[in-house]
Amino acid sequence: MKLVLKLPKEKPPFIGILLAETDNRSYPERLNEDLINEHKYAGYRLVLEFENKRLNLGLLADDSGIARYYKGLEFEGHELAGWIYMTRQAKQFNFGHVRLERGRETIVKTWGKKINFVLPVKDYLINTIL
Repeated sequence: MKLVLKLPKEKPPFIGILLAETDNRSYPERLNEDLINEHKYAGYRLVLEFENKRLNLGLLADDSGIARYYKGLEFEGHELAGWIYMTRQAKQFNFGHVRLERGRETIVKTWGKKINFVLPVKDYLINTIL
């Protein structure tokens, strides 16, 4: 899995996970789909932790007790630094799952309800692991 960063026009900044092309065809649609179907507006926060040149990303909703983790993500340091700088004043973000289809990045739709896997996120924290 790889970190995806976008700055779409007239939408909140996007941070997401690019799922590997080798994943089972239904895996991206089913991965954490309950978050979209049952907890879309739970008030999420992201925690980014750097470890051994990889990124661990936690998706947390404190009030709901939800915690999901994406570990060992590949990322480009200069892209992440630029995205953090460009979004420093943002009040909201979107988090989502992305896949490659015919060479283009597209948002994953959930298995059952076919809803775009995009969650509103209120903020993020950056931690380092020593």
